[in-house]
Amino acid sequence: MIDIFEQVHSAGYTYNDLKLDNLLIGFQDKLSSRYTDDDCFSNCSINMLDFGFATRFQKKHTHEILPQKELEVFHGNMLFSSINQLNFQSTSRRDDLISLGYLLVFLFNNGNMPGINLYDELSRNESFKLIR
Repeated sequence: MIDIFEQVHSAGYTYNDLKLDNLLIGFQDKLSSRYTDDDCFSNCSINMLDFGFATRFQKKHTHEILPQKELEVFHGNMLFSSINQLNFQSTSRRDDLISLGYLLVFLFNNGNMPGINLYDELSRNESFKLIR
């Protein structure tokens, strides 16, 4: 994942929409019982899709970092968004890495985020406030 972000960031963009739905994991060979825990992911590839919320963080030709600005609309996945994104600020490379950290916390906690009950019947605004 870090290699993927490195490629996106080297093009001058931040991704802004990290979530499991936007990741494709493939295997060159089908998993079989002959794999052990140590090598079952040796033929694994990860691909990222849906760059609809990707934004530039640096100018195209000069590579000058663009100043942070306030946004009018939230774009991205609320659950894995950085505090800058939740505060309607333009994002940087750091925000993508923070999102990756939140995604890992989610995965290591069996699909749960500490302090957030994903099964509560909340409106979008209530969910946003809780996550923020």
